[in-house]
Amino acid sequence: MPDTGPEGLNFGLGGKLAVVTGGAHGIGFAAARLLAANGASVWIFDLECERPQDAAQRIGARWCAADVTGRASLDAAFAAAGAPDIVIANAGIAREAAFCDQTAEDWERTVSVNLTGMARRQERTKPNHPATMTRERRERKERRRRRARRARIASSKA
Repeated sequence: MPDTGPEGLNFGLGGKLAVVTGGAHGIGFAAARLLAANGASVWIFDLECERPQDAAQRIGARWCAADVTGRASLDAAFAAAGAPDIVIANAGIAREAAFCDQTAEDWERTVSVNLTGMARRQERTKPNHPATMTRERRERKERRRRRARRARIASSKA
């Protein structure tokens, strides 16, 4: 796909890995489509029931069924996709009810997806988080940790 946007503008997305949570429909799909159209390699993360595979197929993206409220689900999704350069944290829900008419379960699910889910997405995209760190970076980090440990041991013997 081209690395230029509307009117030939170059957005520099060629070779960039982008993840869009809640990307199977609506605003998330529009963001995924725009990223793909501008040269990014796109992964759509969404609930299985939202059919992320269909959305991904329509724009030449890859997909992973993922629930942003579950740590294991997000870890597996980011492990499959690799370390992203771009994350569009779009997954979210809204209930069509007056605040006083919402059940405790509605409230818990909304907070879990919209607030806790956002925190978990951000946590998994930190540069040193194991779920998004490349093998090479993990190995470098481990080598630095070992060198620092040997240096501490050597300085304690001196």
